[in-house]
Amino acid sequence: MIFYYYLFKTTCRADGSAFFGIHRTTNPRWIEDGAPIEYVGTGEKLRARVAHYGMQSLDVEVLQVAASYDEVKRHLDRILTPATLADPLCLNMPRTEINQRISEGLTGKSKSPEHKEQIAVALAGNLNALAQVMPETAKKAISESKKKIKWWHNTVTQEEVQLEIDEEPLTGFALGRLPKAK
Repeated sequence: MIFYYYLFKTTCRADGSAFFGIHRTTNPRWIEDGAPIEYVGTGEKLRARVAHYGMQSLDVEVLQVAASYDEVKRHLDRILTPATLADPLCLNMPRTEINQRISEGLTGKSKSPEHKEQIAVALAGNLNALAQVMPETAKKAISESKKKIKWWHNTVTQEEVQLEIDEEPLTGFALGRLPKAK
């Protein structure tokens, strides 16, 4: 089965706000074929616009089509800079906010000290407990992917991006991740 990866922009005509995303489909003419568009993006900000203005207020346009996810993801990462994400008209959520909300959803209720102790005992001496249940094929894929990409950072904008090893580094970026805050 052949998949097509679309980098798209959903714009709310009522206020000019926009969401940028990636859609995977087997349809080589997604949006152009006249079929109803099932996917316009995700997130609280976009849902709020739909609730307030309705689906009819949205326009979806294709910015790029590629045969690989990585290709459109690199383009999306270049669009969604910290400055873009801070713009009130950007409907995408910053990665840190998404991770925080996922974490809040996963943690649920606080664990009692007794429960935490039981978890510690269960994992004692086994710092790699999660990796043991990971299939070998997944371990190999993760290992291979790490060989193909490198982190780059911009100390001025605090932006981090991953680029394939053979790609030219971005202007103003240095090799490696940003130092962790203490």
